[in-house]
Amino acid sequence: MKLYKILIGGLSLMAILQLTSCNKLDTLPTDRFTDENFWDYPDNAEKMVNMAYNQLYSADRMWNDEALSDNIFEGRSNTDQRAIRNGTADPTLGRFGAEWSDLYGGIKTCHVYLENVERVPGMDAALKKRRIAEVRFIRAFLYFRLVNFYGAVPFFTKDISLEESKTLPRTEKATIMAFIHQELDQCMADLPNRDALPVDDRGRITKGAASAFQARAYLYESNCGVATFEWRQI
Repeated sequence: MKLYKILIGGLSLMAILQLTSCNKLDTLPTDRFTDENFWDYPDNAEKMVNMAYNQLYSADRMWNDEALSDNIFEGRSNTDQRAIRNGTADPTLGRFGAEWSDLYGGIKTCHVYLENVERVPGMDAALKKRRIAEVRFIRAFLYFRLVNFYGAVPFFTKDISLEESKTLPRTEKATIMAFIHQELDQCMADLPNRDALPVDDRGRITKGAASAFQARAYLYESNCGVATFEWRQI
């Protein structure tokens, strides 16, 4: 009888340990963020927006762009920039591949933010609207740079998987430009004027920046009449 009780007790203890172990396996990690808990923290959402800003443009990209023209003489042995500047570049140039990767990386950041920002708890409604407009502006700018580098490119407005990316055809430049104009028109309504920005937010995208970008986009399409109108609105 004692042996029977010991055996039953041992089996019960083993069952409890197994159940406890299973629960631990299902517990989310506490030493890092995951897809499940990343958006539970408003600071993470802000960091995502800041990353999108960095992917929009940077000092390095500005100087590298200037070196593609005669605005800056690049004395170092950067053969990619020299080939573009001299008009001898071909599609195998490393700069073209790097631009493609960087720009689509920025677009992915924008899509991930836009699809998850509603999960952020307690986010001020006005701030959320403004941040969404900023990210849509950034996405439009990245597509603008893509079509001016490559013409027709794969175009999508949601986050996609690696497998999906391999099946996307190129979309004509005119279609993407129409999307850019529409995005900017809509973003302007949710962006503040420069003087309305808090001091800590100076330098962020404003209504004037969206209007200036809209004018630039029309100028690149040789639509000078609309571009002149946009400039007068700033």
